Amino acid sequence: MGTTIHGIIGHSLLKNVIVKINYKSKRIHFYNPKTFTYRKCKKCETIPFKFYRKKPYINAEVLLDTIGDTFTAVKLLVDSGGSDAVWLFENSKKSIRTPKRFFNDILGEGLSGPIFGNRSRVPEFKLGRFVINNPTVSFLDSASKHNARKFKARNGSVGGGVLSRFKVWIDYPHKKITLKKNGSLSAGFNYNMSGLDVVYNGKELVKEEVLEKFTSVYGKEELNRNSVAFVTSYSFNFKPSFVIRHVLKNSAAEKAGILKGDIILKINGKLAHELKIEDITHKFQERDKKKIRITIKRNGVKMKFEFRLLKKI
Repeated sequence: MGTTIHGIIGHSLLKNVIVKINYKSKRIHFYNPKTFTYRKCKKCETIPFKFYRKKPYINAEVLLDTIGDTFTAVKLLVDSGGSDAVWLFENSKKSIRTPKRFFNDILGEGLSGPIFGNRSRVPEFKLGRFVINNPTVSFLDSASKHNARKFKARNGSVGGGVLSRFKVWIDYPHKKITLKKNGSLSAGFNYNMSGLDVVYNGKELVKEEVLEKFTSVYGKEELNRNSVAFVTSYSFNFKPSFVIRHVLKNSAAEKAGILKGDIILKINGKLAHELKIEDITHKFQERDKKKIRITIKRNGVKMKFEFRLLKKI
């Protein structure tokens, strides 16, 4: 991702506190459960959870287009750091099957390598009394499902794509999670429509122009008049680099000629080293048929490509 990580906050700490996650303000608050008092909140929903291997699992319901208007009860891992909305394990229940409209996609990266599966949408997803319409849902392939499903009762995960639409209180000591919707609950769910899986590639030395301004005085008659001049110089700085790790087969990017291993130099006029990985991801999720102009470096040669984002579901 290009972000230095110094460690992980895990169960050893969280088991002793109540954690409030505010995705909008990007803040996490820790409370002492002995002194913390929940405020009365008619707009909140509290859902109990159970632990398995020190990880929290909650019950939810999902409406799949393969079974009409019947909701299926599912047990999901609470994955607050996952970027997807919902993951489901196909056939972990008889009714859990990939909907009719889907496409194969790269869902993420695990310790054992890339995670592939079918990306689709479902009509509705329920967390307590909150109903989330038309979220994207990813169905893991058999190999990824085998690695992830150590807890046999698990049917999938609920990730940040859903949880970020709430203020979230995770109460480990009392085994419950409380949700309060924010303004993004009804917003649509997007996904990467480029077919490109982009990752951080370390830092590279970049030559940048620097404009220096200075003031000078000319001649006796001009003693009271200052003039401003600009001088261009150059500096060399280490900046982030991004590389294409995978290109989906039959995607718009593949058809344009982009290959695995290409280093991104520019996207839609913006230098890649001025972007963060989330900026690049956002550009690939913006809207159907958006034109993407991309400059890459392949074996030391600069190349330019164009393609349009393609909505498949």
